[in-house]
Amino acid sequence: MVNITKNNLQQCAGEVGISPKQFKALWKRIRERTDNKIVKQRSAYNLFSQSIRKENKHISMREIAEKWKVLEDDQRDKFKELASNDKLRYNKEMSLFEKAVTESLTPEQVKMAALQKLSCKLLKAKCKEQGKKQSGKKADLVQRLLEVKEEEEVEKKVEEEVEKEEEVEKEEEVEKDEEVEKEVEKEVLMKLTVKILKARCKEQGLKTSGKKADLVEHLLDPEKFKKKTKYPVPKEEVKEEVEEEEEVEEEVEEEEEVEEEEEEEEEV
Repeated sequence: MVNITKNNLQQCAGEVGISPKQFKALWKRIRERTDNKIVKQRSAYNLFSQSIRKENKHISMREIAEKWKVLEDDQRDKFKELASNDKLRYNKEMSLFEKAVTESLTPEQVKMAALQKLSCKLLKAKCKEQGKKQSGKKADLVQRLLEVKEEEEVEKKVEEEVEKEEEVEKEEEVEKDEEVEKEVEKEVLMKLTVKILKARCKEQGLKTSGKKADLVEHLLDPEKFKKKTKYPVPKEEVKEEVEEEEEVEEEVEEEEEVEEEEEEEEEV
């Protein structure tokens, strides 16, 4: 693994709240995702030393150091370039390893691990900001900050639920207002005669068949009862028809009044 033993990694995992059973599963996943061991980042001198040892396995460290001191600049630059490439390789492999570890942790463990990286001084400062106690060990400070985060998450959830309830209530109020408006409009339309209702339906291009209640429904929901016609009736013609029908109704009413008066006179 990353230049550390399994025991060291397990100890670090225990510090962030991972049980031995969880670590066993975590270790298995890490081994599956990292097929090859990550080699530690090597310096220019390390690479030079490895190249010398390939030629002579029995050479001492002091002799290698002396050869490095007298090495020409051109050759030394080559090892420096190899070292910079090795650094890129190491950073890439480490990022993949850290990603594998992070994906294996729960959100709570990730938060704990992030807090564990901070110094006691920073943890105390954060506790002070949150109005928490600043005494105790590092583990105590981390635990207090985790509790604060849990409280904040609970508050956020409560706020979200309250907002949802308010939105639902607003929608229900709007629906109620629309229903009331529709009922009022329905009452107004029901007072009109069938002829006027049919004329209005015709003006809006709606179906004119059915009883008075049907015509009212057509006018209340025009999209549903829109009549499909290839050649729509001009509005001017429809208005003329409505006016004619209204005049006819007025004449009928006048005639009925005259008949009633004549009947009263005959009775007298």
